[in-house]
Amino acid sequence: MAVKARGKVDLVSPEWYKINEDSIILAALATAGFKIKTLDAGCGNGIVGLTLWLKAQADVYFLELQSEFLPFIKRNISTLGYDDKVVLADFTKSPFKEEIFQHIVFNPPYRKGDGKEELNDKRRVCMFEKSISLEKMLEAASTLLCKGGLFEFVYPVDRYEEVFDIHTKYGFNTVRVVYVKATSREAPYLFFASLVKGKAPPPFKEEVVVKEGKRYMPWIARVYALYGY
Repeated sequence: MAVKARGKVDLVSPEWYKINEDSIILAALATAGFKIKTLDAGCGNGIVGLTLWLKAQADVYFLELQSEFLPFIKRNISTLGYDDKVVLADFTKSPFKEEIFQHIVFNPPYRKGDGKEELNDKRRVCMFEKSISLEKMLEAASTLLCKGGLFEFVYPVDRYEEVFDIHTKYGFNTVRVVYVKATSREAPYLFFASLVKGKAPPPFKEEVVVKEGKRYMPWIARVYALYGY
């Protein structure tokens, strides 16, 4: 069964999968560049990569571990008239050549533990570090990125130090960090990281707010509107 968006772009997803706000945040904040060779790793239904294509005609490839997503990704891509560049593979064992991408985006499973409290195995893979750890994620991204390429992802604030204690081990430097707050009165709960493979100037840091009252802020509302949410 397909779950459809109600707006300009009609996305479909497995009924057990719900597009979470992390994906919308990543899609809104990620760098979009014309014809930039981009990998949407762990792409789910493809919302992040498709957004980058819609924003700037990025040259996006879609990588997904779970085969159950494939018909939905392919449907979403074909509906938009985009080329079918979908690969079923583990991010850490991808079939792509080394240093092939200029840009990688990833909304990773970042919850620690085995996820036994989540009864749906497919959702567990999406949420928990069952298939990929932080270090393996950074290593895989570094292997696939060309020099000067960007790796962009979202991660919980309580794991900030873990990321920035080890990122240089894999050849990364920080370009930009965005702390995400649910409202202006709350502390950040998530951060968006933009890492470059190679040298970088001092990083730019900022805060964004998702909502004020019941209204989404413009930076994220544009992506929600694109998909009819």
